[in-house]
Amino acid sequence: MLESGIGEAFNIGVSTLPNYTIIGDVAPSNRYFTDDVIAPFIELNRDGTIEVPSAAGLGVTPDGKKIRRYTVERIVVD
Repeated sequence: MLESGIGEAFNIGVSTLPNYTIIGDVAPSNRYFTDDVIAPFIELNRDGTIEVPSAAGLGVTPDGKKIRRYTVERIVVD
């Protein structure tokens, strides 16, 4: 599944849990998108590893302005 950095950050965090064996796609931000919707971008280290984000929550900050720019449809359910 092609994921934005939000999904990637979740997959990275979940993949670190003990006994978790069904890991989703873990990739750098630029694998699928040239302009991801998070900061900081998830980057691939020279040795092929990816750092686990250390900030609170998912460890990345969604960029609301980019999310609105790339949104093609919005549905509000009351």
